[in-house]
Amino acid sequence: MMTLCLLLSACGGEGAEERNADELALAIRAEYLAMEGCTARMAVTADYGERVYGFTLDLSYLREGETTVTVVEPETAAGITARISGEDTYLEYDGVSLETGPLDESGLSPVGAVPFLLRGAREGFIAESALEAVGETECLRMTCRDPEALPGTGTELSLWFDAATHGLVRGEILSDGFRVIDCVFTDFVMTPSQAQQTKKRGRKTMDDARKRTWAEIDLDRLAHNYRALRALTDPSCRFMGVVKANAYGHGAVAVARELEALGADYLSVACLDEALELRQAGIQAPILILGITPLEYAGALLDHGIAQTVGDLETAEALSRAASAAGKPLTVHLKVDTGMSRLGFLCDEDHMGQTAEAIGRAWALPGLRWEGIFTHFANADGDEAYTMRQFTRFLDLLDSLAARGITFPIRHCASSAAVLNYPCTHLDMIRPGIALYGHYPAPDMEHTCTLEPVMALKSRVAAVRDLPAGTAVSYGCTRVLERDSRVAVLPVGYADGYFRLFSNALEVQVREGRAPILGRVCMDMCMVDVTDIPGVSAGDEAVLYGDQVPVEAGAELVGTIQYELLCDVSPRVPRVYLGGTGSGSGA
Repeated sequence: MMTLCLLLSACGGEGAEERNADELALAIRAEYLAMEGCTARMAVTADYGERVYGFTLDLSYLREGETTVTVVEPETAAGITARISGEDTYLEYDGVSLETGPLDESGLSPVGAVPFLLRGAREGFIAESALEAVGETECLRMTCRDPEALPGTGTELSLWFDAATHGLVRGEILSDGFRVIDCVFTDFVMTPSQAQQTKKRGRKTMDDARKRTWAEIDLDRLAHNYRALRALTDPSCRFMGVVKANAYGHGAVAVARELEALGADYLSVACLDEALELRQAGIQAPILILGITPLEYAGALLDHGIAQTVGDLETAEALSRAASAAGKPLTVHLKVDTGMSRLGFLCDEDHMGQTAEAIGRAWALPGLRWEGIFTHFANADGDEAYTMRQFTRFLDLLDSLAARGITFPIRHCASSAAVLNYPCTHLDMIRPGIALYGHYPAPDMEHTCTLEPVMALKSRVAAVRDLPAGTAVSYGCTRVLERDSRVAVLPVGYADGYFRLFSNALEVQVREGRAPILGRVCMDMCMVDVTDIPGVSAGDEAVLYGDQVPVEAGAELVGTIQYELLCDVSPRVPRVYLGGTGSGSGA
């Protein structure tokens, strides 16, 4: 784990403090070297006076304090790569060297921030450190500036590290008092060793005690589920990992990286924005958009190698025109509606011939590469007869099309419930979603294979209060204490995706006991009864969803499904990634 403890102990409290440059240099260098193997994405704004430019960069931290940076956006600079150490910069593009030489302070870029800070500390620059908040995140700010520069002049660089995950949060470079570089780090990814040490530290370490509410995403469990589902299929059957809706709330980029490393053949998303997010993060695996993409964005599908679902002849014709005009084929999967009544060519007994004819016309269009054909089951977790009726319609259509000489390389229809319940539906590819994240579509499927929940939603006890009997708790005074009680305040509420419907009903796990929610769940907080749990104190971990408190219990309580609760964990809740192959683990 990075040596943030050294930095925290060095900062001497809440305010900024000038430090001995040599000591701080050693602490910073230990922090930076410990990032070996980590990756991150960075959004950069550069103010050049007359114009302001925006960039997206991918960073990989290498051995001995070097960083490799690749430009993702804008497209005119995409692919330019820089390797930077504390002394030198090396740039290349498409295998051609652009520049080699010492890092020029006057042309400092965000990617050289930490090396600059190291060198500046060695050379006697004033280096300060302090604890402060950036948005909802408690951060350690580190600043380096020239001690001989007059106030408001010279170059000053500041970096903010997340006090809980040690990920870089943001950076800033001032020149003569004006902000010339502003960068925000996203998707900071820890190495497996860092994640493992995070697990081992336990609840009493300083950085964990400063967390508010977070979701732990165990990528080792994701890998277990992937292999368990793979084992149910024929070795020749392809695997499509469904990562729509931010990977069911688990974090699409990190999950996609892990699935790609595990060998998933395909990924699927709901819309173009989700697909572009993966491509911009460097995901190379084939991606299928399951939903509708506005036709004016056909160029983006072609530019980024994204497959599109086609569910009607009009869409096929429009995409054919776009692909033909661009001079390159667009990969498409044909969707047929066998009983979901949502999207697709209508496929029932009364329309089979008409549908086959329409598909034949679509299949003959130029510019389209028909890679797959699929349908979606409406009730595979509940009604076997209806599911088999849908499957039979799908097979009948495939036979009808084959008789016309129309075939598709990939036939797929098995989502999670069908993967677990109906091996006959696996065909050429399975596409599990909820099962991949460790949850059964229905309780009666638990015998099929062993799945492990990937997400655990957790919070910290912010305060513990002793309140007398008769005290009303929370908004609306819907709960009045019937006895003298110890009440713990948790910094989690419905703005974090923790449902208000849990009020006065659900329990959380604190230490070894169950603590029922008291009163209404607020926007940012809720209260729980810890009277019968000895020793609860501020900083204790509370499990909201996890092994001790299954998310299914909350879903059943409010009359919904676990899918909704997982997807509703809000963006302000940081995802902390544990385990994994190293390419997909992070925080």
